Amino acid sequence: MVSGLVLLAAPRAFGKANGLPTTGCDSCHSGGRAPTVTITMDPMTVDPGGTTTVTVSVSTPNNGPAGFYLHSRGQGSFMEVAGQGTRLPTSAEVTHASPKRGGDPVTFQVKWTAPAMKGAYSFEAAAVSANGNGAPSGDAAGHALLNFTVGCPGIDVYVDQDGDGYGSMKIPPIRACEPLAGYVLKGGDCDDYHAFVHPGATEVCNEFDDNCDGNVNEGLQPTTLYKDGDGDGHGARFTTDTKMGCNLAGYTALHDDCDDQNKEIYPGAKEVCNNKDDNCNAKIDEGAKTSCGVGWCRAVADSCTSTACTPGMPRQEECNLIDDDCDGMIDNNAHCENGRVCVLGRCLNSDDATMITMSMAGDGGAPISTPGGPGSPTTGGASSDGGAVKTKSQASRFGCGYGGGQPGGLLALGLVVALMLAARRRR
Repeated sequence: MVSGLVLLAAPRAFGKANGLPTTGCDSCHSGGRAPTVTITMDPMTVDPGGTTTVTVSVSTPNNGPAGFYLHSRGQGSFMEVAGQGTRLPTSAEVTHASPKRGGDPVTFQVKWTAPAMKGAYSFEAAAVSANGNGAPSGDAAGHALLNFTVGCPGIDVYVDQDGDGYGSMKIPPIRACEPLAGYVLKGGDCDDYHAFVHPGATEVCNEFDDNCDGNVNEGLQPTTLYKDGDGDGHGARFTTDTKMGCNLAGYTALHDDCDDQNKEIYPGAKEVCNNKDDNCNAKIDEGAKTSCGVGWCRAVADSCTSTACTPGMPRQEECNLIDDDCDGMIDNNAHCENGRVCVLGRCLNSDDATMITMSMAGDGGAPISTPGGPGSPTTGGASSDGGAVKTKSQASRFGCGYGGGQPGGLLALGLVVALMLAARRRR
């Protein structure tokens, strides 16, 4: 057995109070002790196309029944196990058919068949431990994430946003078959936005914990600090506004900023297409790339010259949270088999779709077919990017509108299905 427990900050979820959609599982089910939720696999290694048994365990600190929702980010397919009291809203999701009692923890099992391609995959679960009083008071929610690989032993890799060779300690590592661009094998970086901050770095007199040991400026003597006008940790190159000290608000030991009125500009900043010297190296837009096109057609040029960018070709719209036909709308006119309805990237039966749509309307939620807005994954025009997003796996990794890249949204949507269906069956 292999278990991978990562407790997440509670995402926005949905529930059902007295048979009616309402916003917030936490606002409805509250007052209890949060359960411990784990996801395990048996066997722990899976070949492409192979099958494993997935178990979701929910502790019962509130001495009542438990319910759960599990999804595989749209990858592979689940199969029910007899006697487990589960239901499959789609082939990539499973929920309880009704709250389950019996033991601490309460367990739910389901079979999962892996995709035919080797690579990194994950399961994410949300669960509720109730106290059995028939009311939402005294209940609490918990969450878990399991990252694993199919077709390879797998390695843990950490996202490294500042390129200093150390991955963020605030973002859990992912499993991968091989090293990935933008990821490293070492974690522990307490500030993944500044390359001079990482384990083993030399502590200097500034407002940063340079060596990530939990202390700031330990063992240092006061030194000359320079006014930092924009708060980016870098004072202006030629400022005469200085003070003696260490870690004074508004001052820093660094004085190499070429524009101390713009916090996006400083040495080490990422160069983007904006006709500015973002990283203070006396060059403008070097290495930056612009993008063009909308949705699936979005492409990245070789430089910041927009005329060098050629959008991709549209394809038939699918129910997948991607603007496949490149018209600026997500999942509009997407086809679902057997009379199902496309809701937030999933083909659901009409009853479930209606309940979720009602809940979204009550919460002021977005429409089912969502247009791309400024800064959204489906927005065209010039922007900086490291490469074109042309596959679902890439979209998932970069968070570009594919359902797998938005776990909080899927958990929220899954809890709508899980809790509403359970409530409907109790009526």
